[in-house]
Amino acid sequence: MNTEGGAVRIRITRRGFLKLGAATAAAAAMASVASKIPFSRAVMAHGDPSSAVGQSTSSGLYPVYCRAGGSACSLQLSVDSSGRPVWIRPNPESPQAGECDRGASGVWLWDHPLRLSSPLRNAGSKGDPKWESVTWEDALDDIASRLQDIISKYGPQSVAVTSHWMPEFSTLGILLGTPNNAIVQSGTCFGASGIARVAIFGAGTASPFALIPDLANARYVLAIGRNFNCTMGELRTLSAARDDNVQVVIVDPKMPNVALPTETWWLPIKPGTDAAFALAIANYIIQNGLYDAQFLKSSTDAPFLIKPDGTPLTGADMGWGNSDFAVYDEYAGAIVSYRSSQSPSLEYSGSATLSNGSAAQVTTAFNLLAQRASKYTPQVASGITGIAADEIVGVAREFANMRGVAYTGWWSARNGNDVDDWRAIDILNVLVGNVERPGGLLFPVPGGVPSFVSVSGKTIKSVFGGSAPAPSSLSQYPRVDWYRWPVLQKAGVSQFKGVVEAALTGEPYPIKALFIVATEPLHRDVDIARLKEALESMDLVVVIDVLPQDVIDYADYVLPDSIYLEREEATSIPDTPDFAVEYSYPALSPPQGNDSRPMLWAMMEIVKRVNPSMAAALGYTDQMSSDPWGFQREVAEAEISALAKSYGMDPASFLSELRSQGFMVLKKHSYGLPALKTPSGRIEIYSLFALQNGLDPLPDYAPPAYRQPSAPDEFVLITGKDYQVTNQAAWLLPMKWLAREMRMIWMNPSDAERLGLSTGDTVQLTSLDTGESATGSVLVTDRVAPGVLFVPQAMGGHTSSMITEEFSWLTEGVNPNVLNPGMVSGVGIGVLNASVKVTKI
Repeated sequence: MNTEGGAVRIRITRRGFLKLGAATAAAAAMASVASKIPFSRAVMAHGDPSSAVGQSTSSGLYPVYCRAGGSACSLQLSVDSSGRPVWIRPNPESPQAGECDRGASGVWLWDHPLRLSSPLRNAGSKGDPKWESVTWEDALDDIASRLQDIISKYGPQSVAVTSHWMPEFSTLGILLGTPNNAIVQSGTCFGASGIARVAIFGAGTASPFALIPDLANARYVLAIGRNFNCTMGELRTLSAARDDNVQVVIVDPKMPNVALPTETWWLPIKPGTDAAFALAIANYIIQNGLYDAQFLKSSTDAPFLIKPDGTPLTGADMGWGNSDFAVYDEYAGAIVSYRSSQSPSLEYSGSATLSNGSAAQVTTAFNLLAQRASKYTPQVASGITGIAADEIVGVAREFANMRGVAYTGWWSARNGNDVDDWRAIDILNVLVGNVERPGGLLFPVPGGVPSFVSVSGKTIKSVFGGSAPAPSSLSQYPRVDWYRWPVLQKAGVSQFKGVVEAALTGEPYPIKALFIVATEPLHRDVDIARLKEALESMDLVVVIDVLPQDVIDYADYVLPDSIYLEREEATSIPDTPDFAVEYSYPALSPPQGNDSRPMLWAMMEIVKRVNPSMAAALGYTDQMSSDPWGFQREVAEAEISALAKSYGMDPASFLSELRSQGFMVLKKHSYGLPALKTPSGRIEIYSLFALQNGLDPLPDYAPPAYRQPSAPDEFVLITGKDYQVTNQAAWLLPMKWLAREMRMIWMNPSDAERLGLSTGDTVQLTSLDTGESATGSVLVTDRVAPGVLFVPQAMGGHTSSMITEEFSWLTEGVNPNVLNPGMVSGVGIGVLNASVKVTKI
């Protein structure tokens, strides 16, 4: 396969794809290794999902949804008469009817040999633990006692909580009074694309679920840095779209592992050059008049006039007595308010007479975008990206003529220049006017399931009807990451590096206690060496998880959490245009001898000990304290009841239908731009948000932040996810066989030949920026571009002290985060790609 600058066509047959779905095929693949697994949890082969169609929960088929990925796929779990899981499949009627190995893995996770089964206390030291099993009472008492000491010495703001979008995880931090109550993974995940979305589409759009492509009606999908096999619901929708008439172009240094039953092309690109590629497309569209002029005039700031200092011309400049943005009206032949203009010009440049009598040269935002994009001809962009100029022209022409849709970005914390990558990509959708139109970008119907607790002004309320004064410390102190990177606060993005630096420097105040909830910072964040140093410096580190992830070796306590097949809960369905909710039935109890309990209950038990009056005021009773699973059920039912009432529905009937169907659509999407929370109230190709925050209002290309390879044995190391890739799925025994290549270092054949390497050879990777090194085996494959190495996130290089001989294969391979350059960009986004030297061992 030639990956030198040319597009590669990838395609699978349509037959069987829609019948099973890609995820069911993945589950079947996992079942095929069941005979190799020496324990009876591997029970996929115990039943055939197709035989259970139409059964209800009374016969052992239960609605659940997956928490192993952000898409929260709707699933169905089969349980046998002994209470053991049999198989998991997609819920075929749900708007999010997907499943991958991560969701299917629940049958192994339930009674995994390494699953945490009781609270653990570290009687050794951080980094060299000695684990003691203790009772819940003893663990919670000591954690609360230590917290009280920390809060009395350093204040509640010295506590931080981090997670990966787990429901209710911020409860503990809110009730303790720390502003650091919800520091999630976004700074090393979707943060860059989130800032880009906010810059163009306004506040409230940082989440990748805030703007989604209308795949069901798409004709042309441009997926830059997007891996479809991480979201099987999308894959299923796209596979059914327009009966094979949709064309998909994937731009990524690595070839996707799942091909689509439609016209699909892969364009290998040099890492960190996406902005040049997107701006070249924008340049072609503008130069050839392929943009939607009417949409740009009516819905964007493209016709706004910009002064030489980069700020927009307004009524205040013109003496109109208002602050309206100014445009040049072609009918009137004059500069007027954008509100009254009948035909605003996109291409005007001229002089504006200001209220003080002076003149200012002005030009439209559209002209400035055209000028910026003009630097990136197809030939120039080809030299930067490695994609042939004719391929760039072809994509640009097809995207414009077919009114394509481009993904607005998921995992985007990669190269230190990523915000501009995604601003440039987002603008492509705007240029062709494909926003809130069939086949374009959509704003999903807003909505959500009420949280157990919420902060309203100076009051904390619970879904039980209780309330308490909100601790003043919630608003009195800055959040540690937002203190360092103010743009993150304005965009609604997190950066865990802020916790690390506060712990080690005391700025703006010290972090002394940390709760790590269902996430793995050692396989998630930047500067792992400094992160470990920060964990060692803290007075209390508590990990709440299901498996003994590597980070537990730096914890004082580990609390065993429930899994998604054991909890009753509801959530809004992401990644769908409609507002819909889905439901998880507690179909399983923890295995015999396992004393795992719901995370929310553990948090409330800590609050009860630290601040009993707060817990009582919110409605947390002694009965709830003594019945963890009953408490979880009451929370779920109260949240569902509140949601039902907000839609004028009977709560009992609503809950009954959720338990029967597993989901409910509450409001359908209809096309049309919503009110946007940008400074102008319009889509902003010339970002006033960026301007207000000291950033360039237009995107541009800049080289990656890390040192670039310059020798034949130097490469860019990239990482990413796949349908098998999570911190959870990596530990499952089938992955010993199914995911062996996911623990290897992928290298292009041309590079392997040059270095004299073959599949299976052992090499050492050394970071050019930090000198850190790691060792792994090579996989020679043309699924990665020349000059690039690929190592999946979280799959290899595990170091947990609780890994047994049976699972020693987890230590194989490389944790790519160890090799990242330890950088955070100027706006607070982590840099996870790296340049490395390869040495054969």
